[in-house]
Amino acid sequence: MSIENEIKTSLEELYDLEQIIVSLLDLTSNSVKILSDDNLIIEETKEEQEKVFNSIMETIMEIQQRMRRIFRSLFYSGILNSGKSIPYKANLFGEEKDFELNSQGLALVLEKVKFDLNNLNKIELGEIDIGDGVNLDKMIE
Repeated sequence: MSIENEIKTSLEELYDLEQIIVSLLDLTSNSVKILSDDNLIIEETKEEQEKVFNSIMETIMEIQQRMRRIFRSLFYSGILNSGKSIPYKANLFGEEKDFELNSQGLALVLEKVKFDLNNLNKIELGEIDIGDGVNLDKMIE
């Protein structure tokens, strides 16, 4: 494979990853919209929220999988050496800052969704944790 084809393939992979991240942001914003409704009826939205949460988790897993592939290819190409990280230039504005702010916002949204789902489960099942043996913190990381 020529260098040009490798670069083209890498750019296509990054574009696909970007589209998946956008879909994740859409999912989380829809979830926040539903959860912030003042007329929220827990019984009616629980099933819908579980589906949304599962979609969010599947999307996060897919993003992690694709990022591992990208980092692996960077490592094998010699761009990213073991024990080093990609240099990050701190910015006060621009795409990098937007990405940083969006990432922080996404982390807050995921915590809120997890908290609300846990509360929904506590209401219906008493003090039983939502995971019922599944550690959601491990799934999110």
